[in-house]
Amino acid sequence: DNLETTVELRTLHLENANNKLKYMASHDPMTGLRNRLELENDIEDAIEHNLQKGAPYAILMFDIDWFKKVNDEYGHDVGDMVLMEVSAILRDSIRGNDKAFRAGGEEFVLLLDRITYEDSLRLAQKIRKLIKSHVFKVGKEAFSKTISCGLYYSSLFEVRHVKEVLKLVDIALYESKENGRNRVTVVNKSMNLKIKQTVESVQDSD
Repeated sequence: DNLETTVELRTLHLENANNKLKYMASHDPMTGLRNRLELENDIEDAIEHNLQKGAPYAILMFDIDWFKKVNDEYGHDVGDMVLMEVSAILRDSIRGNDKAFRAGGEEFVLLLDRITYEDSLRLAQKIRKLIKSHVFKVGKEAFSKTISCGLYYSSLFEVRHVKEVLKLVDIALYESKENGRNRVTVVNKSMNLKIKQTVESVQDSD
């Protein structure tokens, strides 16, 4: 009996250790959101489901505006706090089957599963407003931040590759920045054309 108990305990410890390793490999250590590697895998699955079963999805890419100023003014600890609080807002804003990622630096991505275009746009605006009205506190000081967003929705036009989708939301996000920040820009066909031309010109030069 003792041996059995010992074996069971060891198996449990191993399982726990394995789960912990899996979690560490798939999540960003600071914010607890899923990491870049998971992002590409999960988007690939969403594209696959969309092409095979017509399951709609949306991708929102957020970037904290003027984030460098926080680090320069208050130091990296406060910068980390901002990243963690923004992560918490993102995590609390999505449904159980949606996924939140830290794509790197101050950039975040949400993958919204089986959602309508209207709802994905509504959610993007809701998050933008939540972050704008959120107060970040440092000792006796307080400040606020805004975010810019790019949004891709699966039925606007078909995209078959992860890199393509990410490039598109990145272009939309960049447009939000260019047009004054603190806004949501939806990926459109001309952005898609821009990518196709870039890809083609790269292929031509090979």
